[in-house]
Amino acid sequence: MLLLLGVIFLGSSSAPLLLMTSLASVGATLVIASSERGISQVGRLLSLSPIVFIGLISYSLYLWHWPLTVFQRTDALFSADASASAQLILIVLSVGIAYLSWKLVELPFRALARETSKAVFGAASTAMAAMFTLCGLTLIVGGAPSRFPDRAVQIGAYLAYDSSSQFRTGHCFLLTSRQQFDAETCMKLDSTRPNYLLVGDSHAAHLWSGLASAMPEVDIMQATASLCRPAVLPGSRYDTRVCRTLMQYVFDDFLVNNKIDKVLLAASWKDEDLPILSTTLEILKSRGVDVTVLGPIVEYDAALPRLLADEILRDSPASANARRTPGIRERDLAMREMVSVRGATYLSVYDAVCHNGHCDEFADDRVPMQFDAGHLTAKGSVEVGRRLSAALRKFASAHHASN
Repeated sequence: MLLLLGVIFLGSSSAPLLLMTSLASVGATLVIASSERGISQVGRLLSLSPIVFIGLISYSLYLWHWPLTVFQRTDALFSADASASAQLILIVLSVGIAYLSWKLVELPFRALARETSKAVFGAASTAMAAMFTLCGLTLIVGGAPSRFPDRAVQIGAYLAYDSSSQFRTGHCFLLTSRQQFDAETCMKLDSTRPNYLLVGDSHAAHLWSGLASAMPEVDIMQATASLCRPAVLPGSRYDTRVCRTLMQYVFDDFLVNNKIDKVLLAASWKDEDLPILSTTLEILKSRGVDVTVLGPIVEYDAALPRLLADEILRDSPASANARRTPGIRERDLAMREMVSVRGATYLSVYDAVCHNGHCDEFADDRVPMQFDAGHLTAKGSVEVGRRLSAALRKFASAHHASN
């Protein structure tokens, strides 16, 4: 039982998958074996009614929890955040639907199985085969896009956007601990150009291609990891082992031993990140590092391409603009003040996308600015990079003049 509980509560994505599954399998085998010759203490524990109930609905729970999880992450079924309350609601929903599925589907069919003729099962098998064929045809024709206007289909295609090349995933942007950061590629100094280092999470990674394109006269290096706040010291609830390893290398090794012209800090900033960012700015200032903080970008409560396609389908222009995540503009202003007080430079990504109460939703006539609730498409990154580059060059000129 300790093996099982250890895997559940102490296991993580950074641990080898084979190790986790092996420990779980050994633990489950030992639990079963413990009551072979008479009920054990563990057996008595597992005989408690609440645990027996979970066991009874476990197959239905297994079937239902994953689609609910996927839809919650992609479309925010009931909340746009990933807070503990949202996760609790997801668990309650999964258990509730699993119970109904067990009671209304699983139990009746089990009872029928004992007295139902082969003809009924033959008919059921035929129906399943027909449904399988229909699903196959739907996949072949791509979901029958002819049902929708061409413009909506074109925009909706960005819901399947692959950002791996743009983010340089697996090399300069790390998603898992199994990926190795390629410092030789991502943080290679250029003796012929100024060297800028972009540090942060996916909201830093989505800016790299745009900044590199807009500022060819600058070597834009990249050190990014999923959910990773660019902080010298640990403290963020988003910290992972791969994040801390990367941040320790960046701040305690690379920047200590190399002269960098500018460090760019970017992330999907939250209000709780401001104290950590403040400490980081103070430490970097004491080390003589020139820092520019890139603020939060506009976000939505669902994927922007979906919202834009819905505008066309429902003939409701500007409805996407009403689905912006609240509080980001206020956070942007608070960060500007805090960063300025700490003696660093602040650059508003929000202002680069939004102006006069409206946020640009397209990078050009055909391509959405963002492919999900907040991350930039490649063309969106190029457009935002172009807008940010003017301010970066201005700040750089002012910095050189003052020196």
